[in-house]
Amino acid sequence: MKITPLDIRKHAFKKRMNGYDAKAVDAFLFLTAEEFEKVVQEREALKEKIARLESQLSGFDECE
Repeated sequence: MKITPLDIRKHAFKKRMNGYDAKAVDAFLFLTAEEFEKVVQEREALKEKIARLESQLSGFDECE
């Protein structure tokens, strides 16, 4: 199952007696979503960099 930062932000837990502090859970989910979004963006940037470098490498191979 793929999970996105939006999935984390939109997730709702069922309320129960003597459960977790809802504000603390919401704050944690918000921070988790923020960090996950940064990781996703970094991953996409690295994929683009790899594609660019592979293209350069194939150009060098052709020169040889």
